[in-house]
Amino acid sequence: VRGAMGGDSDLDVLVVTDDEAGEPHAESARLRRSLRDARMAVDILVVPVSEYERLRQRWDLVYHEATEHGRIVYERPATRA
Repeated sequence: VRGAMGGDSDLDVLVVTDDEAGEPHAESARLRRSLRDARMAVDILVVPVSEYERLRQRWDLVYHEATEHGRIVYERPATRA
């Protein structure tokens, strides 16, 4: 959360998935449907981890902004090999 929230505020959510996860656009749509009753606008961006790792250093992209200023609200525990 950055800045003051107002009537036109929205929530930006970046979901980083395993590379083997399904189609990012389909997952984004699924998440949007599950949040349809939210009382504020929600923007959801789903990206595979390899793409996120490649793009997060680019200061002109949202991935960098999320890396620098975002908050992790859920992180799946690492699986044992």
